[in-house]
Amino acid sequence: MEECKIKVNEKLVVSVIAGLLCSFVISLLLFQVFAVLLFIFWLFEPWVKKLKTFDSFVYIIFVFGIIRAASIFFSEYPEESYEAFARESLFYTTFISLNYYLKRIERKKFSLLYKIFINAGVVVSAIGIIQFAAGFVHRAQGLSFGYSTFSLYLLFVFVFLINSRQFNSEKEKYFWAIKSGIILSGIITSLGRTNIVIAILAGIVSLIIRREKVKFVFVMVIVVVLISLGSFSENKSEIQNRISQPAALSDRDIIWNGFKEIYDEHPVLGFGPRTFSKVFPFKEQFADKGINSWHNEFFQLYIESGIFAFLTVLFFYFFIFTDAIKKLKLYEKGETKDIIFAMLFLIPSLILASVTDFLWASIIISALIAVSTNIYIGIKQSN
Repeated sequence: MEECKIKVNEKLVVSVIAGLLCSFVISLLLFQVFAVLLFIFWLFEPWVKKLKTFDSFVYIIFVFGIIRAASIFFSEYPEESYEAFARESLFYTTFISLNYYLKRIERKKFSLLYKIFINAGVVVSAIGIIQFAAGFVHRAQGLSFGYSTFSLYLLFVFVFLINSRQFNSEKEKYFWAIKSGIILSGIITSLGRTNIVIAILAGIVSLIIRREKVKFVFVMVIVVVLISLGSFSENKSEIQNRISQPAALSDRDIIWNGFKEIYDEHPVLGFGPRTFSKVFPFKEQFADKGINSWHNEFFQLYIESGIFAFLTVLFFYFFIFTDAIKKLKLYEKGETKDIIFAMLFLIPSLILASVTDFLWASIIISALIAVSTNIYIGIKQSN
């Protein structure tokens, strides 16, 4: 990793990044505070050093931001779209500040932050499961965000954790299996069908490719079965409701029909962000009257910001994936290879998850894209 001192005290920077990674457990507001603090630190860094750290990933995000800003400026519904600019600006500031600092801090501190990221996810999952089992919520969710964001957040962490293979003892590996089981149980009890399938597939493929021993897989499966069955035995209402009333499927058909109705009206810059309720033609047909988004990242990007925003995000995913394939051959083992493996699993997972959800407009999920991408960018430069 690039050994180059930073102007702001390194311990302070590491503490703020750690706070940012832990705040998912506590409060969205606290997360925003840490993200703003980190950006303020970045502003005080010399511009010469900042420019040197800009890479292809940053430039792709800049292009996406410019396209998104243009779609906001030319939006037919400025009040809704300007609000999106304020919310999404946190993604861009977090991305560039993490991109700078994760390249420059010491390797040991980087590894510590990576462990904090994963362990915070385990805590979030445990909290969601407890809330669900206790009957406080109908589906497992976080303290500061709902079940959909909760499920996607855990999917990010699970992909990194299931590909982690750095253990000093067999005891640590058993803990790894238990933690993986807890996170997978959180995804299952959130009842997000798409993310459950993605997580299980990613887990199975990773365990096969990495040739995991049967005894550790067995421990993981036992943890998942015990926690999931135990939770559902205490809270059956939502799963029974989803079995008896599969309305989401018909609602998605309506979304597809709505997209086909208006896709050719504003193909270059779109209608502007957060305009679903203004432009969707068949709202009265929804069984779920609370639907207020396209529930499909690719539809939403295209309708809100046009074809170029859609293509930029696809290129971003493609660029990371191909870069990871190239870098994988350079490392035989170690934390670096684990993280590269994780990115190879994460990108297809995000593309599949995008079919039923929108990632880039969510403060939490867009921040996770920034965190996970910059973990990859930072670690792959280490020696």
